[in-house]
Amino acid sequence: MAIYKNVASQKIAVFAYDSTDGSAKTGDAANITAQISKDGAATAATNDTNPTELDATDAPGIYLFDMTQAETNADLIVLAAVSSTSDILLDPVLVYTTPGDNTALDANVKEVSDDSTAADNLELITEVSNITSLAIDASGHVEADVVEISGDSTAANNLELDYDGTGYDKSNSTIGTCTTNTDMRGTDSAYTGTPPTAAAIVDEWESQSQTDPTGFHVNVKEVNGTAQTANDNGADINAILTDTNELQTNQGDWATATGFSTHSAADAADAVWDEAASGHTGAGTFGEQCGTDIDAILADTDEMQKDDLPNLIPSAEDVADQVWDETTSTHTTIGSFGYRTGQIETDTNELQGDWTDGGRLDLILDELTTQGDTNEGKIDTIDGNVDSILTDTAEIGAAGAGLTEAGGTGDQFTAIPWNASWDAEVQSEVADALEETIADSIPADGSRPSVKQGIYMLTQFMTERSISSTTMTVKKPDGSTSLFTLTLDDDTTPTSVTRAT
Repeated sequence: MAIYKNVASQKIAVFAYDSTDGSAKTGDAANITAQISKDGAATAATNDTNPTELDATDAPGIYLFDMTQAETNADLIVLAAVSSTSDILLDPVLVYTTPGDNTALDANVKEVSDDSTAADNLELITEVSNITSLAIDASGHVEADVVEISGDSTAANNLELDYDGTGYDKSNSTIGTCTTNTDMRGTDSAYTGTPPTAAAIVDEWESQSQTDPTGFHVNVKEVNGTAQTANDNGADINAILTDTNELQTNQGDWATATGFSTHSAADAADAVWDEAASGHTGAGTFGEQCGTDIDAILADTDEMQKDDLPNLIPSAEDVADQVWDETTSTHTTIGSFGYRTGQIETDTNELQGDWTDGGRLDLILDELTTQGDTNEGKIDTIDGNVDSILTDTAEIGAAGAGLTEAGGTGDQFTAIPWNASWDAEVQSEVADALEETIADSIPADGSRPSVKQGIYMLTQFMTERSISSTTMTVKKPDGSTSLFTLTLDDDTTPTSVTRAT
């Protein structure tokens, strides 16, 4: 959706629908309101309090808000509508506006054919007040009648003469007098070939100086700003050369002179290695760095001598000492020897506490000692009860010897006297068992049922079942919940049935 920017008498449409089934909501205009935000600013109520329903029959759920000109004066408009009716939703509407007058768009042309200078020139052409006419020919070229150039009509006329339509003709213009330029040089006897490179010049210089040192000359006019005359440089260089030759041939004379070193290479090496390290500790010096490195190497070698070499493999005594000196707190994992040793220690500590005065074992012994004759009387009572039991069992053995018969006919039970009161007791127990409600439980398919489970399954099979195709469903007493299912071998004339679930 798009609307014109800053233009009155425009509308924004919204759609209302029921969130429960997605159907369009009609006749709800009075319950719908909206908030509007322009260019991301804070929202405010729309000028049109309630929208107008478009058409409940042909456009159900469509409602229109009338927008004021001020409400459209933004690049981005967000309209969020809501309904006070339960379950009715309206999605927010995002609108990007377009310029209000499409026939007169303002444009800032930065480049023409990717050329910013061309755009600047075009601006100058359109802004020049003394261009009497400006037109576009059939080829799309700008035609202009330039009356002045920099305020000079003669310059415009001269330019016209230079380009009179037949090609460039400089003879139509007058060139002013060219003043003398002392920096310029003529081209008499000029070198017309390819100029040599800097590297070629240096190579040629070296070649000439090595081939003929006396014939290769450089005329140095100044040294450090001082003019050189009468071969000052040459004389100085020759004197230096003479002195160095003398030094080379008369080393014995200058090597022992005051201020010159008389040490051999071996002496110099000795002095370097004998130099005190304490005198070279300045940060960033080679002496400081060497000292640091040597100290680190010395520490490492000392450590190797003590810890690694020659005792790389510890002795049995060292291993034993390490084992017995190991801290028990670091070996508490269940199942480890350290853990078991700790448990033994705990138990022995507990036993020690039990045997102390007032401990558990001590209290038990004290109690036994205190009771004394009382405990002895209790033991006598138990002994008498045991004797009575032995007498009764002996009587049973004599009167009902048939109780020991395994797999007999029961004729031996005739020796047992029957109490008539037992009849009522047995009948009561049997009645209770028969009247007990059977539990809602059956065995899994393939397992044997108990008597109660078998009765339960048979009863439900006889009273509550349904058949669909080849599936027979036996239901629980409520008549709806499935108890188990059976599969028939045929849906019309079954001859066998198999439990399925």
